[in-house]
Amino acid sequence: MNAQLLLILNLCSITLGWYSCPFNDGTFLKPLSENLTIKAECMYLTSPLEWNQFNPNTFDGEYYNSTRQIPLTDLHMKRLLLSSFSSIQNNSSRKHIINYWLINGGGGSQYGMETFGISMLEEIVLNNYDKIYSNTHPIMYLFQYRGAGLSKPSIHCYRATTWTDCAQELIETTIPSSRNESFMIIHAMTNANIAQDLQYQIQYSINQSESICRTSTYIYGLSQGSGIIETYLTIQSINSHMQIIDGIILDGVMSIKHSDVFRNQLKNLNHRFYLYLSKCQQDSLCSKAFHQVTGTNQDIIGVTLTLEMLFETNMTNVQCTTQLGLNDWNLFMLIANQAIEVINYRPLAAILIARIYRCSNEDQQILSRSLPFMVNIAQQSISKRFIDPPYLYPNDGNVLSLTIWSDFIGFNLNENIKENFTFFNDFCINSRVLNEFNLARTGPIQFCDETQIFKYNYTLSSPLRDVLYTRNSNYWGKFKVNQEIFRSKRSGVLLFNGDLDYNSPMSAAQQVQRLFQSESIRTKLIEMKGLTHVTAIQSYTKKGGFQSSTCTHQIIREFLYQEELNLDLDTINYTCSSQDNLIGIDWFYSDPMVNQTLYTVFANSITNYWGVNITDIDMELITNKSKKLNMNLFLIDFYIVLSFLIFCRGLPSNNTFQVKSTCDPDDISKSCNDIPTQSKLTSYPINTDKHSFQSSWYKERPWLEYSVKNNMVYCYYCRHFSCNRSNNHNAFTTTGFNNWKRALEATGGLLKYSQSKLHVTSTKNYESYVSQRQSNSNVMNKLDPGRVIHIPCQMIIFRDHRENSQSSNQGNFLEILYWSATSDLVVKSIVEGSAGNASYLIHDIQNELINIMANQVRGKFSSMLHNHKRIDGKSRKNNVEKENVEKKENVERKMPKSKMSKTK
Repeated sequence: MNAQLLLILNLCSITLGWYSCPFNDGTFLKPLSENLTIKAECMYLTSPLEWNQFNPNTFDGEYYNSTRQIPLTDLHMKRLLLSSFSSIQNNSSRKHIINYWLINGGGGSQYGMETFGISMLEEIVLNNYDKIYSNTHPIMYLFQYRGAGLSKPSIHCYRATTWTDCAQELIETTIPSSRNESFMIIHAMTNANIAQDLQYQIQYSINQSESICRTSTYIYGLSQGSGIIETYLTIQSINSHMQIIDGIILDGVMSIKHSDVFRNQLKNLNHRFYLYLSKCQQDSLCSKAFHQVTGTNQDIIGVTLTLEMLFETNMTNVQCTTQLGLNDWNLFMLIANQAIEVINYRPLAAILIARIYRCSNEDQQILSRSLPFMVNIAQQSISKRFIDPPYLYPNDGNVLSLTIWSDFIGFNLNENIKENFTFFNDFCINSRVLNEFNLARTGPIQFCDETQIFKYNYTLSSPLRDVLYTRNSNYWGKFKVNQEIFRSKRSGVLLFNGDLDYNSPMSAAQQVQRLFQSESIRTKLIEMKGLTHVTAIQSYTKKGGFQSSTCTHQIIREFLYQEELNLDLDTINYTCSSQDNLIGIDWFYSDPMVNQTLYTVFANSITNYWGVNITDIDMELITNKSKKLNMNLFLIDFYIVLSFLIFCRGLPSNNTFQVKSTCDPDDISKSCNDIPTQSKLTSYPINTDKHSFQSSWYKERPWLEYSVKNNMVYCYYCRHFSCNRSNNHNAFTTTGFNNWKRALEATGGLLKYSQSKLHVTSTKNYESYVSQRQSNSNVMNKLDPGRVIHIPCQMIIFRDHRENSQSSNQGNFLEILYWSATSDLVVKSIVEGSAGNASYLIHDIQNELINIMANQVRGKFSSMLHNHKRIDGKSRKNNVEKENVEKKENVERKMPKSKMSKTK
């Protein structure tokens, strides 16, 4: 082995040991509460460049780092832990350490997994596990593929915009003085080596933590990371290098068992599109909206196929397509599939199909503002760009997809694009990638785009062929898991997959489930309806919205703490993953985040994105329900005022509150009935002073609201619970605050504002409001609903003509109220303690409120019934005419011919 290569490979090896290191944003601490933070620690671990002759469980990196007998690589390790776990030292209070490993897909970016680690620690703290199970300490390990990020040596192609140029740059720059030595390093970036790096690092962490206390190990892999984990399990099972772990979690499941992932992806992209359309067809409201827009009874898939043919034959209405930049069906499919991929945009594809198909004057106006924007975004996604730009993700590993993806092509060992030129040519032809828009713009898809000679002739260039490694026949296409790897029979494998996932279709997840089960490994597959690739970033629930943790993280939290909770794969709570609980596809944008996203996509021009009256869509259902209720208008009036008193009487009686916000942004709470809008994004816009908002600020500030639209924060308490409207004109209630640099300063920003008189008063008002709501301590909630509703139902007079304190009988309503006060001290305190002008018990005020709201309800019901009668009347008229015709025909058939002729 060349001595120069050995020297270069070992120059950067450093002494083992963890040290404090920054997060991706440059900070060193992430506050969770007043006394709790998240901190990051890093280190380098020396490993062999090739694992062929070594056991990852016993490899002595420190010895080889000192002797330098073999080519080595320094793997960069990073972990996140709570400040309550100060450092790994002997401590009698520690009973259990949970090592949770996070494996990324693509090029294995450690950078990209930081958000996952922070989110999981936040989920643990949010549910008070850190306090309830104070002797259990979770540690998040962020795995980095070799050759990427801060690992050494690293391979990058900073100047290339094509994969061919990237391959050439790797050859020239990895070891500039020697092409052969460059190839040695590049060819070591294999899935097999990466999988054994994972085992080696896990064993290192186990050795450290088990010297202190009992340790559990769980491994999470998303997308291609799931393939790395399957390879990790297979290699140690084949080589009998078993490592004891407690559980595996695969999200967006890929299969390494003779699986041609790329060819399947291209097929499933089209299948996924029509599966998405079928979901709209199966949803009664979405189907009705689609039919109302298009004006046809043809199902949504039929309309879509028709629209595709109109594109293919250049017969679309140009005012809704080509004049707006939408030139062909492929471009439309790119827009549609990108929308389906992201949960915020998911309803968009069906809406676009309906509007483009109809292309009314209104559609033309709306699309003229929104379609050019969508086309521009879609075309940018496929435009030429730097493959591995140093300014974007300096610690990323995107370039590794050039090599490691070659393991996922072909159903047998001979089907590979390095040595089998015929297979490469057939792959490109059969995949039909030429001039097609695809979401997965990595690996062989790009190879085909770049290596076409003519229509049916593709030739792989020499640089591309040279950088690809030869498959290892010992491991490739095999799947084997030894039961001894799992600590107990309670241990097992959790699989998460969305049914709209084209990268890792459900069939692949089901295949992996069967493979694990065939090895007698306990396995649970969570099929999430309406979700695409990687559920952990999109499985938000209807109850929590986008401000809460995802369902996947909630389930994983219980999986990690199954010992403390006395759970196993069968008894973990999976309720949040049901179709009824997940947001999935929010066809009518009921979630504020989905609504705001569509508002932006439609160029801030409309909020009725379907272009139809959504209220009318379910008119028949509403009308039928109104008939079943069969209540008189008096009872309707009573229910209205009852609801009003229940929801509004709960406010403290000594203040007049500004319930409606005067704030300008429309993507935060509108009234006191909404919860604070605390949007959690992967990253936030950076100001000119190079600072940005941090979601961790929510932890100690439940009043803080963030507007994605304005990149500003506001105070929820002061906007909805301030006592004096004139005091509301400040940054936190109207204009917004975004001086992020001063946000946490003691003399300004959030801290200073939280101590202001306005905020302190509003906070007290809010707490009083919540206390009354939670204890049902307003007047109407404290009344027995059965007694109150019994009055109008039995036609008993509700009020009396004299209700003053001198009256011997103040009416049924007030008498029942005062009678309740004799046995309920809370009702008594409210009745006697309310200010006279804020009791809402005076009949004139109640009658005025009843009349105002009842008139609105009557008007709505009248309109609904009128439309229903008009439709029914037209239907009855047609039926009468039809019956008359049929009667006449029956009479004529029975009459003798002679009489019939005379009659005529």
